[in-house]
Amino acid sequence: MALRASEEHLHRHHSSCNEVFTSYPFLGLATADRPGMACLNGFVRHQGKVHCRLHCPIKGRHKRGAPQYYPARLKPNGYTVEGCDHDDVNLKNLLRDFTSEESSMQYKINLLHVEQSRNLAESLVATTFYHIT
Repeated sequence: MALRASEEHLHRHHSSCNEVFTSYPFLGLATADRPGMACLNGFVRHQGKVHCRLHCPIKGRHKRGAPQYYPARLKPNGYTVEGCDHDDVNLKNLLRDFTSEESSMQYKINLLHVEQSRNLAESLVATTFYHIT
């Protein structure tokens, strides 16, 4: 069976009966593990600074000089890595105070920064900084 993509449909050729069928696929539900979801929704991968994918205010932490972030809510004793040395995150307060409207607004603001990039280099910086892939 061969597939050929068109604008809104797929042509499938079944060689056993020498007929062409037209399908109109749609994506009704998509699920994935954490790394795979970044491919579906365009957010930063699971090792990114904002790992929750909802543009919430929780930022990850990383070891000095290491690029991989970890979703650590509690600040380790003596931890002084610049940009990651924020105070402990109180999950109870976060869940009470952070709304889906804030998440949506933050995503739109971040996306606007990416869309306004003037070239590929700016776009790559913007997608990293604003946590959109």
